[in-house]
Amino acid sequence: MIGSLRLHVHRPYPDTPFNEDLPVSVFSEPGVMRVDDPYAADWVVSGRLRPILPIVLTKRRGRFLIWTNEPRHSRTTRASVSVPALGARIEFMNVFGGDVFWHNLHFLGGFHANVWADIGIGIQQKLPRLSTIASGRERKCVAVFSYRLDSRTSWVISGNDVDLVRTRSQCALAGHERDLCDVYGRGWPGRMAREDSWHCHGWAGRKLDILRRYRFSIALENTNWPHYCTEKIWHAIVGGTLPIYWGKGNRIYDTFPQDSFMDLADYSDYGSLYDHINVMSDAEYIERFNRCVDAYNRSASVRRATIYEEPNEHIRRILPRLRSRRPSE
Repeated sequence: MIGSLRLHVHRPYPDTPFNEDLPVSVFSEPGVMRVDDPYAADWVVSGRLRPILPIVLTKRRGRFLIWTNEPRHSRTTRASVSVPALGARIEFMNVFGGDVFWHNLHFLGGFHANVWADIGIGIQQKLPRLSTIASGRERKCVAVFSYRLDSRTSWVISGNDVDLVRTRSQCALAGHERDLCDVYGRGWPGRMAREDSWHCHGWAGRKLDILRRYRFSIALENTNWPHYCTEKIWHAIVGGTLPIYWGKGNRIYDTFPQDSFMDLADYSDYGSLYDHINVMSDAEYIERFNRCVDAYNRSASVRRATIYEEPNEHIRRILPRLRSRRPSE
C-alpha cells in the first residue's frame, strides 16, 4: 500500500490541481492530505520558488514542488534540483518541462486544470461556417489585452527568446498608427485605448462582445512554447474574428491547417501584415475563417470526449513525482 502524502500548499491559487475546492484535485486521491504547517509536510508545493525560499533554507531534508501553468512563474527547463548542503530537493513542473501542457486544447472549454470554469468557450455546440461577412463588422483588427512594451519582458529559454508580449504590443501599435487596429485594455499610452475596464468580473463575456465588432484580432500568446496555447485563439474564433497568431516554434499546426489564422511569423514586418489585412478579399477571409471554424469544431469534439478526464491526467503526472522521491531518501 502506498503511504500517505502530506502536502503544504503555499499561497494556493485557483484553477490548479492543488485547489481543494475543485471537484477533482490532488487531494481527491486516497492518502493525500493537506497540512497547514510546512515543516510537518512531506512536500511543500508552490507556484513560485521565491516565496518559499525561507522554508527551503530552514526545512531539513525538505522536498519542494514548484507547479505552475504561468510561464513567468518558473522559467527553468530542469525537472529537479538537489541542494546537498541542505539535504533538499526541488522538483519543477512547468510550461517548459512538457508535463503541464502536453496538447493545444487545455483552454478549450475550461481554464486549464479547472475544466469546470466558464471562460466563454462552449464546446457543446458546433460553430457555424461563414457564408457572408456581417456588414456591421469593421474591416479592422482589434487588440484586447494590456499594453506592455518593457524590454525586461525579453527572455531566453533554451537559446530562444520566447517572449511574445512585446511583439503583441508592437503589432497593435503598428496597426493603430495606420488606423487599422483598435485597442482595449490597461496601460495603453495616452488615450489610445477605447476602454480599459474589460479585465473585470465577467471579462470573457466582455471580450467576446468587443471581438464581435471586428474582422481580425491579435491573439498572440504571452509566451511562445510548444503546446502553450491558452484561450486567446479560441476566443478570437468564437468572437467571429480571424486570429492573428504566432505559429513558429510551437505546435499550433498540430491543430490548425496552413492558411487558416494569419501567422504573424510569416510576415517580414508589421506593415506587411496590415497591407494584407487592408486588401484581403471577402473570399479569402471567409475561406481562412472557415478553416479556423473547422479546426475549432474538430477540437471541440475531442474535448467533449476527454475534458473531464484531464484533471485525472494532471494528477497522474504529479503524484509519481512526489511518490518517487520520499522524504526518507
